Amino acid sequence: MRLPCLLAWLGVLLVCLPLGAEELKVEPLAQGPNPKYVSEAILAQLQPKGWKLVRQGRSYMAVWLAKGWATTGKRDASGQVLYPFAPGQLIGVVRLYRTTTDFRGQEMRRGYYVLRYGLQPQDGDHVGTFDTRDFLVLTPAKLDREPASLETEKLTELGAESAGSTHPAIFPLLAPPEQRAEQPQVQRHEEQEWTSVVFPGKSRNGKPLALNLIVLGQAEE
Repeated sequence: MRLPCLLAWLGVLLVCLPLGAEELKVEPLAQGPNPKYVSEAILAQLQPKGWKLVRQGRSYMAVWLAKGWATTGKRDASGQVLYPFAPGQLIGVVRLYRTTTDFRGQEMRRGYYVLRYGLQPQDGDHVGTFDTRDFLVLTPAKLDREPASLETEKLTELGAESAGSTHPAIFPLLAPPEQRAEQPQVQRHEEQEWTSVVFPGKSRNGKPLALNLIVLGQAEE
């Protein structure tokens, strides 16, 4: 792993930081998404306030979660599914302030995207690519206008549109912390060179339910 270094002329002090461990801060965001870019129907499902991620002193992304998520009530005996959501379900909205890449290294342009829950397919093309199956698909807000869950085919189509490729744009989900998250928490995963953020949310019945979303880093090749 390469190490960018800062040289301080006090004796000579050499400070090295791992790549990807750049300062990432989470700030409260008082306003919701711009209604010019997100439909009224989607906006009505969101919390009025969100969170802005600031990377190296610059706005990186903003996240608004749904007011309350419907849950399936099902438990996955295999341990490969972490969250009680249905595929295609509305999770929130994200704004990318600049061009970035998703977990697969696919380029995504700045703008607004709808976040929907997805499950990694259990087929030969995806075996061993990730320990668990939960991820969020980013769909273009200009095309994804209704809050109802999307069928898998439509979810895949819109997610691929976000990345300008044949594969949907995705951010994986990790297991949330066991303790209740009152505020967002930045977590650094040194071995994989990932950074995730734990966002506090809740189910429709008011039960706390946090999301642990990888926001920086890419899949191992």
